[in-house]
Amino acid sequence: MNRNTLIVPVSAALMLLGLASSLGAQEDREVRTVHQAYFAGDVDKVEIDVTLAALVVEGVPDGRQAEVEVILRCGRANDLKCQTRANRIRLAPRIRGSKLALRLKGTSRGQAGGIEAEMRVKLPDHVALEIDLAGGEVSIQGMRHHVELDSGGGDIDFFADQDAIGSFKVDVGIGKGTLWLRDSRIEASGWPRSITWKGSGQANVEIDLGGGEIKARLE
Repeated sequence: MNRNTLIVPVSAALMLLGLASSLGAQEDREVRTVHQAYFAGDVDKVEIDVTLAALVVEGVPDGRQAEVEVILRCGRANDLKCQTRANRIRLAPRIRGSKLALRLKGTSRGQAGGIEAEMRVKLPDHVALEIDLAGGEVSIQGMRHHVELDSGGGDIDFFADQDAIGSFKVDVGIGKGTLWLRDSRIEASGWPRSITWKGSGQANVEIDLGGGEIKARLE
């Protein structure tokens, strides 16, 4: 075989790989970021009920504010409708008594027309947290009060101080769950796959995941 005959297909393949890489980079372009902060000195519970691609929650010791950042991305590089919808999305917090509810307004439950929303939240670590998601990636760290999370699917990472936790319960419909403690590890078992652990703290953690993986560390 003539060695030169390899040049065309290899070059074509490299061109296609470059094109695919370029298109992939354009698929999830950031189009807008919304940031707000709220006084949370009188808040003892925060509820998050939105449709998101990803959620990150960080507990802040001695915090007095709830800081929320929403990053909006469009799945189609030149979709003007997606951009228009993204421009209409806004944070719509609601405070009733000592409860702060975080919502997104502007689309159906925060996602439509190719929009993906990623929310990053910083909260006082002593407030209770309740999260209800259709699905998405979730990371929670540093919370020292009750946490209740119900998600239809995705991967969940949970990090907390072991001394703060009084009970920890996980149910995974389809997938797996693992709890790392300071001196041991517990794998989810049974059907649905479950983990139950008792500690000496005051906070109760309950996570219900329809499908995906839960990785929890109490250190």
